[in-house]
Amino acid sequence: ELIGTLFLLMAEPQAVDAALALAQELLSAGQDVFPLTAVPDLPGLIGRLSPRGLALVSRALAVLLAKSAEQGLDAFPAPECVEPDLCVVCANNAALLALPSFLARVVALLRLRSPPAGLWGHILGPRGAL
Repeated sequence: ELIGTLFLLMAEPQAVDAALALAQELLSAGQDVFPLTAVPDLPGLIGRLSPRGLALVSRALAVLLAKSAEQGLDAFPAPECVEPDLCVVCANNAALLALPSFLARVVALLRLRSPPAGLWGHILGPRGAL
């Protein structure tokens, strides 16, 4: 429930940095893969994020997706992993693919000639150091 709330807080400009940092730590430290179904109104959250917010939330999603790879899960789901009984990893993948315009917005971010406003300071950290 805490991680789901942290995802919601990532939509708030005043809380995004702290929420992202804590979510990344919790996602990487946890033993289990976090189910995106625990994020209230994920489509609405993703839809209302600014380009900077989407870039930052994508960092948390990358940690989540990397967790699946760390656990040695194959690129293909097990034969018994079919709807409606998807494993958490497959359910997360399906949830992300089902988000309206998510992939198009991520591709648009990747095509930008410069990072979204306010992102350089976040990437570089205090005083411009990595």
